[in-house]
Amino acid sequence: MMKRIQALVILALTTAMGLQAAWADVPKQQVSTSFSILENITLALLGKNNPVTVHTLVGINGNSHTYQLRALDVQTMQKSQLIMFNGLGFESAAMQRAAASTKVPVIEAGQGLHDLLHGGHEHHDGEDAHEHAGETAAEHAAHEHEEASHQHETAEHAHETEGEHSTEAIDPHVWLDPLNMPLYTVNISKALIKQQPQQTQRLSLHWQFYQLKLAKLHGENVHKLAAIPVAKRKVLTSHTAFAYMGRRYQIQFYAPVSGGHEAEASAKTLVDLIRQVRAENIQAVFVENVNDARLLQQLGRETGLQIKGKLYSDALSSDARHYFSFYRHNVDLLVQTLQH
Repeated sequence: MMKRIQALVILALTTAMGLQAAWADVPKQQVSTSFSILENITLALLGKNNPVTVHTLVGINGNSHTYQLRALDVQTMQKSQLIMFNGLGFESAAMQRAAASTKVPVIEAGQGLHDLLHGGHEHHDGEDAHEHAGETAAEHAAHEHEEASHQHETAEHAHETEGEHSTEAIDPHVWLDPLNMPLYTVNISKALIKQQPQQTQRLSLHWQFYQLKLAKLHGENVHKLAAIPVAKRKVLTSHTAFAYMGRRYQIQFYAPVSGGHEAEASAKTLVDLIRQVRAENIQAVFVENVNDARLLQQLGRETGLQIKGKLYSDALSSDARHYFSFYRHNVDLLVQTLQH
């Protein structure tokens, strides 16, 4: 079924190139994104040879939680026709205020995910966004696949979050579960379509093709991690960015720093974590590409554990410059380490 949908989407995408207005006919525009992962996803959904320039405020290996906004960043946002944020409390208050002051439209890719992740409601905005294009056969098939995925996901998340306190703060790192990304990417696509309505069909098809890549990534992850017994899937990282990945793939992530833009680990937190590492026999310790390694090095000295490598959490890296290589790096490193 997946191969059939993929073939239909590719055929429709090829056909659409001849039907839609050429990118050359579209006025040049600029989009500002808050961090490198969002920039990359936006570029992928736009496709190649588009006239839209996409900038990121926080670049590769940058830490959005501690980033200090510059005057140049404000100027970049002011020159843009659209500003894209992750939302869900990920961007700093200073960045949000600066964006609001520009009067440029701001959209949040994470819009609607709070309800979905907390067992709330089925989500159909993705279908609405692309129905306006006038569905091709490929679009209809892709929508049927998407709807089934959303229904399955809503049920899973409702079960996972059952019993959680309703006032629990939302974790903004939603990109660390590939099955959160259909809604995330449809919010981006809807904003791009609003800016470029003459390219609705092309942008809709780009979105659908991206969903196939996400489904393939999820399947790969499940297959690779199947080699690791669930009881061995225990990992210590720099901060609590990996909760969605952990729930999706049954990995227990531990961290000395949780949430917040300037959150710091207290002495009691460190002592408790050291005890937990010993009690749980956690052997896999990783730094993150956006965090200082000194805190985990201290924990390593206390527990006798060595840092096994670097996971990517809040930003792309020089050797993982798009979302899919970013995610595959993490899974491959985890599997390689946990197998021993």
